[in-house]
Amino acid sequence: QALFLQEVIRHFEYEACERSLRLMDRGVTADVRLLEVIRCLVENVEDYQTRLDARELLFDASSKKLVPLDDGTRKRLSAEALDAMEEGLLNVLRLPPPPPPPP
Repeated sequence: QALFLQEVIRHFEYEACERSLRLMDRGVTADVRLLEVIRCLVENVEDYQTRLDARELLFDASSKKLVPLDDGTRKRLSAEALDAMEEGLLNVLRLPPPPPPPP
């Protein structure tokens, strides 16, 4: 589960960074860039929740076996993913603007 969560987080960070840089290259304002990065966060959290909803079992590392994935565990995992993605969101928003094109 931990590896899956890390993959989801890295995917979000990559996608948010890509969108942000693309908008910076086009000279889009910071508020528009912020909205796009938040949209990316929402899309990735929704995708993660959909994936969790499709699963019935979860590998429990402590017992080394598959266990049922209940609603409480789904909510906890979604909250953990959102917390981790929020850290990535802040990092993306701190990206320096690209240098101006040469004359």
